[in-house]
Amino acid sequence: MSEQQTKLSEQEMKTYRVQGFTCTNCASIFENNVKELPGVQDAKVNFGASKVYVKGNTTIEELEKAGAFENLKIRNEKEQRVEREPFWKQKENIKVYISALLLVISWFLGEQYGEEHILPTTGYAASILIGGYSLFIKGLKNLSRLNFDMNTLMTIAILGACSNW
Repeated sequence: MSEQQTKLSEQEMKTYRVQGFTCTNCASIFENNVKELPGVQDAKVNFGASKVYVKGNTTIEELEKAGAFENLKIRNEKEQRVEREPFWKQKENIKVYISALLLVISWFLGEQYGEEHILPTTGYAASILIGGYSLFIKGLKNLSRLNFDMNTLMTIAILGACSNW
């Protein structure tokens, strides 16, 4: 390969930082989505380093659309690290707080009235619904497509836990 071709291939490969990966399976899905973008010849995701290497032309907006299923945030490798808001201040975690509060209240009600009483049972069910609703819906959609990922497995675990009631 000539020196000019080597420089051209090096110029085409761009590195981006990815924020928001939750599992290696999601990284693999993201990699496949990026490979399908127009103008992209190849892509490789490094889950451990939270990076994506893209050969071809694309924009950060297109990459974020490819990672929209996981709400991934993409930035150029040379950009300084974006400060993340702490977990307890993030608005999307309000469901976690409500679910945890319901869980604690239901536990206390179970201690007072007994586990078989309708109040703690209703509280536990509400806690599961509020805390796991989005995961459950994703899992059911994936299960209907026979696409097994973390969401599908967690949905099956929720169904199994609820069957013991």
